[in-house]
Amino acid sequence: VVPVDRIERREVEDWEGPRLPDWRRAVAGFLLGVIVIAAVAALIAALVPERLAEMRRLILARPIHTLWLGFLALSAVIGAGVLFAITIIGLLFTPAMLLLAFLGGFAGYVVAAYAFGVGLLLAFGKSEPDSLGDRVIAAGVGAMVAGIIGLIPLLGWIFVLALVLSGLGAITLRVIRPVFFSGAA
Repeated sequence: VVPVDRIERREVEDWEGPRLPDWRRAVAGFLLGVIVIAAVAALIAALVPERLAEMRRLILARPIHTLWLGFLALSAVIGAGVLFAITIIGLLFTPAMLLLAFLGGFAGYVVAAYAFGVGLLLAFGKSEPDSLGDRVIAAGVGAMVAGIIGLIPLLGWIFVLALVLSGLGAITLRVIRPVFFSGAA
């Protein structure tokens, strides 16, 4: 089917094979990721410290509740994208819903990594962060330790997913304030 002049033959001996990973690039990429997460968390802590503190308290006080609510919120956004796609007309909204799911996951990870850092510092006897410097330290500790735990095969992935969902659940509680089974009939 393909003309002979378009075929290029190579000998197996010419193939160099897979290359070893460049460890410097891997470490640099990891550190860059930690710095970005810590910087975004520190920026949020500088701009809206009370809202971030409220979300942190929600995550630390009720981690299973925020995890479950994050699961529901992410499922709703992805499910809405699928439902939009089914309508054909709404197919144009599907990429927007996927982008919203990605941004929500990123924001959830940032908030939960910060809360994790504060939780670690509280566990080691530090007080709640009350200055910008303390919040930056908490963000850095949370991002670094979460990143290191995230490197563990399988368990790290589950831990990062739990962080994403917990953070997204806290954001959902803060922004939407859903009420389930409120008793009002």
